[in-house]
Amino acid sequence: MPSGYNTVRTHLEHLFERLQVTSRTAALARVFPERALTSE
Repeated sequence: MPSGYNTVRTHLEHLFERLQVTSRTAALARVFPERALTSE
C-alpha cells in the first residue's frame, strides 16, 4: 500500500479517537448533530 494511505488512515484513527466514535458516519453525526436526522 502507498505510504499516503497509511498516513490518512492514521489521521482518521486519531480523529475518531478524539471524537469518541468508531465510524465516519458517527463522526459526521458528532460534528453536525443538527443534520444527523435529516435526509437532505
